[in-house]
Amino acid sequence: MPETISHLFAGIAGDRTPSHVNRSFMERSCFGRLQAHGVLLVGFMSTAAGIIAARTPPEANEITVALGHDRIRFVKPVFRGDTVITLFRVSTVDTVRRRASAEIEITN
Repeated sequence: MPETISHLFAGIAGDRTPSHVNRSFMERSCFGRLQAHGVLLVGFMSTAAGIIAARTPPEANEITVALGHDRIRFVKPVFRGDTVITLFRVSTVDTVRRRASAEIEITN
């Protein structure tokens, strides 16, 4: 991701901490380079959920929404140029309420 895009995303997300936007600061840190925003990874989760939801046609006047993401943990930094994989596992489906629960894992 070009640095300009990284700065634009920082402005949109409101997270302009040095770990995301200050290259010289991060080059001197134990990480050695800029990190991706965690909220960007949460966006990948939302994208995966949307793709899965699009496979099931909605009923009349029904709108597909995500009710939330619980227990999000960032256990390893993601850097510009890294390849991440989003794995979306549907764990339960309630056909009456038309809701599903899933486990989502992003690996680097």
